[in-house]
Order: sequence, then C-alpha cells, then structure tokens
Amino acid sequence: MQNESFPALTGFYRLLFFYIEPISTTVPVFMIWFFPGATWFYNELVPEIKSVSNLHLPAKMAIWQLANCYFLLGLIGSLVFRAARDSLRNDLVAQERIVGALLMALAIADISQ
Repeated sequence: MQNESFPALTGFYRLLFFYIEPISTTVPVFMIWFFPGATWFYNELVPEIKSVSNLHLPAKMAIWQLANCYFLLGLIGSLVFRAARDSLRNDLVAQERIVGALLMALAIADISQ
C-alpha cells in the first residue's frame, strides 16, 4: 500500500474531499439513473402544488444532464486529489496549487447552484 501522506490536504479536509464530497455528489446520480428516478428528483427540485407523475422528455433529459454534471464533479474531485497526491509526492508547492485550483472550482460550483 502506498504512503497516504498528502500535506496539501490533511485531517478533516482530507476526509471531506477524498471521501465525503465524492460520495455526496455521486449518490444523487444513482438516485436519478436508477431509483427513485428522474421524476422524483424533478419533484424534489421544483416546488409545485401537485407532483408531476410523468415528465416530458426534455425535462427528463435536463435532469439526466444534471446527474451527469454531479457525476463529473464527483469524479474530478476524487481523481484529481489522488493524482496530485500520487504524482507530486515531493512537490508540496505544486500540490497546493492544484488543490487550491480544484477547491476554487468546487466552491464556485457550490455557490452557483
């Protein structure tokens, strides 16, 4: 097993961005793709007096695209942090620049939604 040292992201933040954040962004993907489905997700996103039981195809496709965006964010967060840790083990400055850039992108995504 590799040495898991990653000075650019330690302690709670490592737990948060290596494990919790990727899981929390990919769980909605599987909920949309499989169960309970895109219609349920739409009803949770769009408050209406009555629930929609059958989505029009364009709305369903938009929800699927949203799921793909969640999946992409989860993959990028998970894989880029690990790649920076493994590839730049002896270059703390490069690790910090990559981690900082990725955290900025994730922060912008969180604020914009």
